[in-house]
Amino acid sequence: MVKPKLIAFSAVVLSLFAALAYWSFVKFVPETEAKNRNVFGVQTSDLIDLPYPSDAQVLGIDKTGNGEIINIKVIQTPVEAQTFYKNILTAEGWSVESQITEDGSINVKYKKGESRITITAVGQKNSNHAIVTISVSTY
Repeated sequence: MVKPKLIAFSAVVLSLFAALAYWSFVKFVPETEAKNRNVFGVQTSDLIDLPYPSDAQVLGIDKTGNGEIINIKVIQTPVEAQTFYKNILTAEGWSVESQITEDGSINVKYKKGESRITITAVGQKNSNHAIVTISVSTY
């Protein structure tokens, strides 16, 4: 038979353990390498002054060894998204290095000096938006 004092002592110990676990959980702050850059609207890249369309929703930004890759969702067709960036980049002295169009996606590579920008726009089936990937690199 279990003694009532042992049960009471066990209940107190378990309560203290639960309270400590809860307190640790509430006070926990994870370490992060970079600030979260949730952006809805116009934003520029860290490497060049490249705007996003006003309806852009940033899906992700990844740093690479020599640049960054930005994924955005826009309420445009791939052609409209590419036209947006072509007008901006050619006005700033960028030249088209290559262009490939296939199966609802358009990939255009631009160059200016040692820098490269690749814009890939992919239309989404049964939707009015496109996913645009902007790859910025410097060599």
